[in-house]
Amino acid sequence: MYKNPYRIICSFLILIMSLIFANPAFAASNNSSLEIKKYTVNAEVMKNGEMAVNENVTFDFSGKFNGITKEIVFSKSSGISDLTVSQIQGDSEVPYMAVDSAMNGDREVYTIDKSKKDSWMLKIFCPSEDETKAFRISYVLHDVAVKYNDTAELNWNFIGKENKTPIRNVRIDIKVPEGIKKGEIKVFAHGPLNGNSSIIDDRTAELTVERLPSKKNIEARVLFPASLIPECKNIVNENKLAEILDQEKAFADKANKEREKARLILKIVSAAAIALFFMTAFLAYYLHIKYNKEPESEFKGKYYRELPEDCSPAVMSVLYNFGNITTRDITATLMDLVRKKYLKIEIEKKEVKKLFGTKTKEDYSIVKLKDADNNLLEHERYFLNWMLNDIGDGSRLTFKNIERCTKSKTAALKFKGSYEAWSDIVKMEAEDKIFFDRTIGKGKAIGGIFALLDIAAGVIFIILGGIAGIMDIIAGILLMIFSLTFKRRTKYGATQFAMWNAFKRFLREFSNLKEAVIPSLIIWEQYLVYAISLGVAREVIKQLKVIIPEEDYQANGLTYLYMGNYMYNRSVFERFDDISSQFEHASNSAFSLANSSDSSHSGGGGGFSSGSSGGGGGGGFGGF
Repeated sequence: MYKNPYRIICSFLILIMSLIFANPAFAASNNSSLEIKKYTVNAEVMKNGEMAVNENVTFDFSGKFNGITKEIVFSKSSGISDLTVSQIQGDSEVPYMAVDSAMNGDREVYTIDKSKKDSWMLKIFCPSEDETKAFRISYVLHDVAVKYNDTAELNWNFIGKENKTPIRNVRIDIKVPEGIKKGEIKVFAHGPLNGNSSIIDDRTAELTVERLPSKKNIEARVLFPASLIPECKNIVNENKLAEILDQEKAFADKANKEREKARLILKIVSAAAIALFFMTAFLAYYLHIKYNKEPESEFKGKYYRELPEDCSPAVMSVLYNFGNITTRDITATLMDLVRKKYLKIEIEKKEVKKLFGTKTKEDYSIVKLKDADNNLLEHERYFLNWMLNDIGDGSRLTFKNIERCTKSKTAALKFKGSYEAWSDIVKMEAEDKIFFDRTIGKGKAIGGIFALLDIAAGVIFIILGGIAGIMDIIAGILLMIFSLTFKRRTKYGATQFAMWNAFKRFLREFSNLKEAVIPSLIIWEQYLVYAISLGVAREVIKQLKVIIPEEDYQANGLTYLYMGNYMYNRSVFERFDDISSQFEHASNSAFSLANSSDSSHSGGGGGFSSGSSGGGGGGGFGGF
């Protein structure tokens, strides 16, 4: 009844989860084919204003690659020299050779594209698949330091916005020339606000970042005495220190305001995420009470000694099994139609030769007594046509007919299709009884919509930095699943269920009830068909064997419990159990065959400031 809403809700859930993992914030950690595990730079400014750079890069290859790319941007310098590339293998290095051209699959070579004015593009050939490799790239940049009258400055982008590859861990150490006194070095860093800069000794400034996304830059601005680079050719005859410090103060103030704003947003987001989580929990409880909790039954008794309602065993089964029926209901319906005298059971005795003599065997047939009429429910009329015309020969049904449904998948699928059609008719007739609450669809819709909002809000919270948003995503998914399970009976249905449960308890325990008045055998014929659907037929038979005298089974008016002259050495209950078991076993076998798979034929120094102070350099990494 609610299949389409289920599909809509599930489709929205899949869409939301797809958007979550397609978001760039998640892509770096979840969907990258190539990631840099560690990026370490050791850079040293020399007395002539040049800078020697050693980059150690550890790549995590997920999938198949021919190699990596590295763009070195050297704008705001006078050029680059002494480039070398090597692969680090333990304590040793394997040098790579520069070549004019190379093809995919080549190893330990690299090419340099110098077509751009201010950058070189390295293409490093190192076929890799699902592995980790480390490389060292070394070079010298010319005239990168600027010598002013009152200070010297290095302003350089070690990673530019051109970088396409996310980096887990970044550490950049920058050394200035010897001769500096304590406190004369200053460092400012620009990039993601989660980065840090520090001075680790008199000569060395350090920048660190955890989880650098792609297309984010890291820029270092280092100030030190101009006297440390006496051979520098990049000279500007100006006093620049005060201007630089004012500029960096403005950058820092802006970054600190952004951090304070981010902290406030994070507090609000975290509080909202937690509040939403508890709102979801409260909503789940409310929806459970209003749309899922079973109403209180008006019947409070332990036993019910007669049929609670005049309905067929199959319709009763829909109530009892919360909208479902079982193969037991096929047998129960068959025996009920025998009881109503639309069918009868015939027994044929056969002598079967054995190794030591002969053995009597009984074959059962279900024979039509009269055509279906309007005294029967629609599902009973369908059942007669199904059994007699589709499976039997029109007037008789034998167990050999039933067994044929288990011999081929085509026959089994036909049997299953007829069963499902019959089940649908039973369920439609049960709907007229109003056993089940028809408002639960509203509860499912409310839960499903709120769950989607929960998940969407959780994604937004995470993007805004609130890790507590994960709780809302989980809560939304759980609410979605919980909402889809909503089902409950009406007050009438709950009362009927309690009465049928009490009737089932009576069937199981009637022989132990001292005050119980034992119904007549004709009544027991009616009770037994319901006992089949309730799964307690064998327990009822076991008790009836003890309390009902054998001569009572010869009474007029009996149907399937009357076996006439065929009482030889077998009780009526053995035959009843035999018929029920054979019919149920054949039905289950047909379903198993219908549901089986076809055979296979294939084999199967503080925080960073945002922005940039206009430093040179840049570039980044990629794969090919």
